[in-house]
Amino acid sequence: MSKLYLAGPITGLSWKAAADWRDYVTQALEGTTIVAFSPLRGKKYLKGEKSVQSSYEAYPLSTQKGITSRDHWDVLTSDCIMAYVLGADKPSLGTVLEIGWAHAYRKPIIMIMEKEGNPHSHPMIREIVSYTTADLDEGITLIKTLLLP
Repeated sequence: MSKLYLAGPITGLSWKAAADWRDYVTQALEGTTIVAFSPLRGKKYLKGEKSVQSSYEAYPLSTQKGITSRDHWDVLTSDCIMAYVLGADKPSLGTVLEIGWAHAYRKPIIMIMEKEGNPHSHPMIREIVSYTTADLDEGITLIKTLLLP
């Protein structure tokens, strides 16, 4: 089994906007030996949110410590990460940190981002990302190519 971590903006998005692409990737990998891990797993209590906050101190998985601890663990124990920032109108600091962790742990990073105009398009990010595409399906193909025999 290979583990794929699904990094990308959550704060300020609706549950649906944060979850839809992750659900799509998870479904596309069904029947393979690649398991996708979403930072939204176990957080159905946020499902009705129209604008997800940065943390929710009433829920252990959603406290600042809970978010940081699990997401860091997920990046550390993943074989690869996909960072989806397509359409972002501001940088996602959590996603940028996860990309940094992945690079430090020598994990391949597949970035789904426009060729121009995305706020995550920074020289250091572009340098450490392994592969960049603006097409989610192409990103999924890259994941399969990297992680399947």
